[in-house]
Amino acid sequence: MIWFDYLFLLVLFVIQPAYGRYAWVQLQRSIAAGHVPDRVRLYWQTIIVQWATLALLLAGWWWLDRPWADLGVRGSFGMGFTIAAIVCAAGLGAVAWMAWRSRGASAEERSSA
Repeated sequence: MIWFDYLFLLVLFVIQPAYGRYAWVQLQRSIAAGHVPDRVRLYWQTIIVQWATLALLLAGWWWLDRPWADLGVRGSFGMGFTIAAIVCAAGLGAVAWMAWRSRGASAEERSSA
């Protein structure tokens, strides 16, 4: 293991859990004060943290010129990859369509959908 591996482990097992604990305590205090949490904002924050962690891993991997095969990324994109990509794209499209459709809806309309 090299310094990057230790840095990434530090992010995964120390920094992210500490940030999660801090965010959880802030959320609990906010709820106790009578504020209604904005769940969409919380979801987006979680998504951004997860993608930023992946970006850190990929950037470090590229910068250190490590083999992509060690991450399970291989050069052969056969029928299985094609099917999985189509299914993922269809699922992402469905979620995006539902989010776009519910943009102007009230909270009651969104919860009944």
